[in-house]
Amino acid sequence: MEHSRGPGRAAVTGAEPAAEAPIDGDVGARPADREGGYTMAEMLVGLVIISFGLLALLDGIILAVHTQRERVQRAAAIRVATTASEDARRIPFSSLAALVGAPQTSTKTVNNTTYQTTTTETLCAVTDGAEACTTPGSGSPSAVRVKVDVKWTSGSKQHSVTVGTSVTDASQALLTGTGTGTISNLLGGSATSGTSVTLGNLTVSPTSVAVTSANNPTSAVTVTMTAVGLTATTSIPLTWTDDTGSHQTTMASAGNGTWSVSVPASSITKAPASGANTATVAFTATAPTGNGIQTANLTLVTQPTFTGCTVSPNPIVFQLLTTKLSAATTLTCTVKAVSSSDTVKVSYATPSSTQVSNLTTTDGGATWKIVLAAGTQLHSGLSTTFTFTATRASDSATATTTVNVLQA
Repeated sequence: MEHSRGPGRAAVTGAEPAAEAPIDGDVGARPADREGGYTMAEMLVGLVIISFGLLALLDGIILAVHTQRERVQRAAAIRVATTASEDARRIPFSSLAALVGAPQTSTKTVNNTTYQTTTTETLCAVTDGAEACTTPGSGSPSAVRVKVDVKWTSGSKQHSVTVGTSVTDASQALLTGTGTGTISNLLGGSATSGTSVTLGNLTVSPTSVAVTSANNPTSAVTVTMTAVGLTATTSIPLTWTDDTGSHQTTMASAGNGTWSVSVPASSITKAPASGANTATVAFTATAPTGNGIQTANLTLVTQPTFTGCTVSPNPIVFQLLTTKLSAATTLTCTVKAVSSSDTVKVSYATPSSTQVSNLTTTDGGATWKIVLAAGTQLHSGLSTTFTFTATRASDSATATTTVNVLQA
C-alpha cells in the first residue's frame, strides 16, 4: 500500500536510500587513483632515489678497481726499474763510464701495460755527497751514478718511478784493503775517507722456516750483515726474487758495524716445487762499493702433513669379556716434511688415562710405525680413536690426524 508524500516527507518505497556523496575534507574520503597502490609521482621519486644510490655505489666500485690497478702497475714498474739498476751494476766500470751522456731507452710490457725505461749515467767524484756531482780530478777515483726512470700511462694519467745506484772504479781496491778514498751512493751513505771497506757474511735468521698454506713464512725474517769502513748513514740495498717477482728494501745501520732489516712474512712468497718439501729464497746485499755483494739463502719448508694412517687389524679385536687386545695391532702413518730426527706420537684412551706412545721410522721419516702388543688394554666402548701428532724439531711445526676404529 503506497502512502502519499507530503511536504518534507520522503516517499516510502521498498528501495534502499542512495548513499550520500562524500563531502570534501571528510576523513573517509580517498582519491580513486590511490586504491590500486602508489601514485605515478611516488614511483618516479622512488626510482630517482634508487638511481642516485646505484650511481654512488658504481662510483665506489670503479674507484676501488682503479686504485688496485694503479698499485699493481706501480709494483711492476718498481720491479722493472730495480732490474735495470741491477743490470747496470753488472757492467764493468769502463763500459758503464762510456755510456755517460747518452741515455738509453727501452720498453717492456707487463700485464698489458707498457713501461718505458730511461737509464742515464753521470760521472762524479767519489767524494761527492748524495746531492752533489762534480767532475772528478785527473787520476782521482770516480763513480758513475745510474738513474733509472720508468714511466707508464694509466687511463689519461702518466706515472713514473725512479731508482738510483752508483758504481765506482775504486771499489775493488777498497774491498781488498789496498786503496783509499771515499765511496758514495745515491742512497745517501758513504765509506769513511782514508779507510778500506770490508764486508762480513750476510746472514738470515731463521735460516729455515715453515710456510703457511699461502706459501708465506710463518714469521718475519731478519737479514744482517757486518761491514767495516762504512759510515752509519749508509743504507745497503737488499734484493730478492720469489714467486711474485723481484723485491727490494734497504738495510740500515744497527750500530757496531752491523746493518740489518726485518723482512715481513707477507713480503716473501715461495712455493716448493712439485713433490719437494723445501724451497729457497736468495737474498743479495749490495754495499755501495761496486763489487760489494753478499748473498744468503732462506730455506722455506712445507708444514708437516699426514698423507695417511692405518690400523691393522681393523676392526680391532679384544679378548673375551675384556678390553685387552687379543692380537698385536700395528699403527702405521706416512708423513711429509719430517725427518728421522723429528717425532710422531699416538695417543689413545685406556680405562684410567690417556696413553701416549712414540712411533718409529726406518726410512728417514716417510713412514712411521708402532705395534701395540697383545694384551694392551684400551677403553671400553664401540670404537677407539687414535690421535697422531707429528712435530718437527727445527721449528716446532706440527700436524695432527685421527683414525677411528671399531671394536669387535
